[in-house]
Amino acid sequence: MKIAAQISQAFASGATILTANVRAARWLQREYGLLQRASGRRAWTTPPIEDWETWLRRQWEALMLKDGAAPLLLTSLQERSVWARMQREDAKLVVSPASMAALAESAYALLSDYNAQEERRHTWGKLDAERFRGWATRFEQECARRNWMPRAGLEAKVAAGLLHTTLPQEILLVGFDRLTPAQNGLLQAFASRGVRVEVAKTNQSDSATEFLRLPVLLDEITACAWWTRELVEENPEVRIGIIAPDLGAIRSQIERVFRRVLMPESDDIGARQAMPFEFSLGQPLADTPVIRAALLLRR
Repeated sequence: MKIAAQISQAFASGATILTANVRAARWLQREYGLLQRASGRRAWTTPPIEDWETWLRRQWEALMLKDGAAPLLLTSLQERSVWARMQREDAKLVVSPASMAALAESAYALLSDYNAQEERRHTWGKLDAERFRGWATRFEQECARRNWMPRAGLEAKVAAGLLHTTLPQEILLVGFDRLTPAQNGLLQAFASRGVRVEVAKTNQSDSATEFLRLPVLLDEITACAWWTRELVEENPEVRIGIIAPDLGAIRSQIERVFRRVLMPESDDIGARQAMPFEFSLGQPLADTPVIRAALLLRR
């Protein structure tokens, strides 16, 4: 795939490239490597290409090294365990505490992303919302007592510590369909320190949009697979992205159909060729066939 001129210029200038997700960062790193190999190089410096979350945590880690009293940044698993404990301290029984802890973590992060934590000072009225307000207050008190810090609000913490860190000359954002107020606040803090911040322009396609609806999900997946095969046969270098709602629930159906349509020879158990497609969503280890078989045997 042809790299946009704006990204190529960032490669050449050594600008920090931030992507919206891990997959986009991995793809850009791969394209950069291919460009270096095409130019005859056998070794090169790793470019500053990272997804937003990885880069943000790395900025915080750099600040922590200079401040011995900095709070410990919790992982998602650790944070959910704290939320679950706040629920257990509630007088009323909570059904499915693990799922409720995940929802509480997500809601708290959303308030931080949109700088709306102050809204918790007001009464929300609804019983579930009021219970969450109580959990959030106890959650913050526990984190303050233990010198812990949740992921929510990390952008503001990093922005406050920019005076104590090394800044890049330029930041290029790639693949962001929108920026939250928290992200904008951090980027504005970088810009105020002289860092040039730009958003990569996306290539707008002039092709018409078509809508195809089929009565059965399996028929839709099959039609998508054959449409993909036609595009690949027309241009073997094309890269196609397919978006599916609730991918985890239909992953096995998609994989089975796409294997049969795009690479029928892979049905042979002895085939060792790489598949022409991959999933961006990771698969739980317990769902991997050999691991699942081992667990069933142990049971």
